[in-house]
Amino acid sequence: MDELRRVVGVRRKGDALRAVETQIVQEKSSVLGRAGVRLDEALAALRQAWTALDEVERRLRQGGNSVEAASKLRSMHAKLVGDIGVLRQRAHLAHQSLIIQREAVGAWHHTDVERCYRVAEDLA
Repeated sequence: MDELRRVVGVRRKGDALRAVETQIVQEKSSVLGRAGVRLDEALAALRQAWTALDEVERRLRQGGNSVEAASKLRSMHAKLVGDIGVLRQRAHLAHQSLIIQREAVGAWHHTDVERCYRVAEDLA
C-alpha cells in the first residue's frame, strides 16, 4: 500500500483509495465516451450513404442520362446498397457495444441512448 500511495502521490490511506476510485470512474467515463463516438461515427457514415443513394436514385428517375451515365449510376447504386448493408451492421455493432459498456457500469436503461443517437430511425 505504501508503494501505491507513493505512485499516486498521496499521504493518507483514504486519499489513496479516493485517488484509485477517481481513476476508475475516469476510465469508465472514457470507455463510454469512446463507445459513443464510435456509434456516432457509424451512424453518420450510414446517413451519408443513404443520402448518396437517394441522390443516385433521383438522378436515375430523372432520366435524360446517356447510356454510359445511366450505367455508372446503376453501378453506383449497387455499390451503395452493398455499402449500406455493411454500414448498418457496423452501426448495429457499435450500438450493441455502447449498450454493453453502459450495462457494465450499471446503466440499465437505454432510452437516453436511443433518443440521443436516433438509433431506431437509422437502423430500422
